[in-house]
Amino acid sequence: MRALQTLCALLGLATMAKGGSTPEPARAFDWGYQVPASLVEHQDDGATRLEFDLSGLPIQQSIYARIQARARSFGPGLNPSLAVWLLDAEGRKIRRVREVTFLTDWTGTAQFPVSQVIDQHLRQAASKRVAFRIEARGPAGFSQQLVFEQAPILAVYKTGPARYAEAELFEPVWTGKRILSETLLPTAYGEQAAEAQLAFVPSKILSVQNYARNRTYIQGRDFVLDGRNLRLTADSAIPFHPYKDLYHQNPDAKPRTMQTLDGGYLTFSSGGFLVDQQLVVSYEHTTAWNGPVPGPAKAWLPRSFQLLESGQPLKLVVFGDSISFGGDASAQKGYAPWLPRWSDLLVEGLERHYGSEIDAINPSLGGTRSDWGRKTIDGLVSFERPDLVILGFGMNDGGGVPVQQFVANTQAMMDSVRAENPEAEFILLMSFQPNPKWRKLELMESYLEALQALEGPGVALADMWSLHEYLLQHKTYWDMSTNHVNHPNDFLVRVYAQLLLARLGVVEWKSSEADL
Repeated sequence: MRALQTLCALLGLATMAKGGSTPEPARAFDWGYQVPASLVEHQDDGATRLEFDLSGLPIQQSIYARIQARARSFGPGLNPSLAVWLLDAEGRKIRRVREVTFLTDWTGTAQFPVSQVIDQHLRQAASKRVAFRIEARGPAGFSQQLVFEQAPILAVYKTGPARYAEAELFEPVWTGKRILSETLLPTAYGEQAAEAQLAFVPSKILSVQNYARNRTYIQGRDFVLDGRNLRLTADSAIPFHPYKDLYHQNPDAKPRTMQTLDGGYLTFSSGGFLVDQQLVVSYEHTTAWNGPVPGPAKAWLPRSFQLLESGQPLKLVVFGDSISFGGDASAQKGYAPWLPRWSDLLVEGLERHYGSEIDAINPSLGGTRSDWGRKTIDGLVSFERPDLVILGFGMNDGGGVPVQQFVANTQAMMDSVRAENPEAEFILLMSFQPNPKWRKLELMESYLEALQALEGPGVALADMWSLHEYLLQHKTYWDMSTNHVNHPNDFLVRVYAQLLLARLGVVEWKSSEADL
């Protein structure tokens, strides 16, 4: 313990015991509050125990919360992967809240989302003290050490717009006669009025809102319909982008640019450049869906279905790149309308449908390829001995990894997991498409064919590529992306979850809501 205290002193951290000094009050910001830890206890096994006192917060609910602190990783090993556990009053683990994987030799602000726990405590808990344990995952010696260079704080956001309705989350876009919360971005081509296309021809508009869902627009005043075209009026309050702001010849355009295949440039951003202009539209329609219709993969995943259908627990690991980690899902990024990651939606949908307890783990990391997955799967996934693994690599591989290598990496990952649990089953998730003006599609189309060939006993394919391709017949890429090159927006995040739920037997969603 003395060595740990010395390390903490060097890093400027306090190792406090229970009953120590009175914690600092919460500090107010425009977005919410920062709550200093009332206890930071560095334990002998390298874990950190944190306590926060929520009693001083002047709010009774929160839309989003995260533990954060400046941190760094160092020493021998690979990517640090940490788990956050909720503790009871005696310091015993109640449940795992989140996993976060870091780059090697990394320095930055470590963030651990804990939204559901904090909201539940603010709403329901008799005690407003909440305690967590942050500990390393994986076999001993696998990962680098990660240390906090300052005492962690809890960032708690104020209540935002209403969360998505149940039907919006889980009602598949390929079923029924309505589509909920479809996104589109009005675009002006030359001197023409800005317009955008819906996936179907609407028979009745239910609502048109901005992406954050805190402003509603009126048909006839802000827009008119012409078939599937939604066209802005001359006095419309709806924002839009001129096409020349999206594709151009200016390498210095703001906020950032990427070179296109034809030698020009496209505007690129992981911030609000696109989503601040996107609309969310719900409507009824009579148009037939003529695209792919995902169905249950029960023939390939018999054990997973047996566990689910009998209500038994299922250990699920999602492992992949930034899209699997959560990409630009609005709750992951910390802005309205606070949509969870598709992996979180998948777990919620499975638990609601089957009543099974899903022990979900997601050690995915942005910017990674299948070769990184192959190198790290032993220490990030296989040791957990999961029942079902969703492998979600490919978008970054599409920059030049040959199909034979991509398949070899995928097979090696499955072999590693099966070495620990021979009964493990897999879903191979084929990514949605990158912007075709930014990257050629032929290589990734070969990935799709290769993954289709791997499908068989214990291995099922979830084909997001083809679903996205069908939607692109009537919609633009920037209607459904946050960064304009390779991240899905909230609409496609929901389609990801709907696809995976369908492959796991949830083909129709019986919502408890009659309507929106």
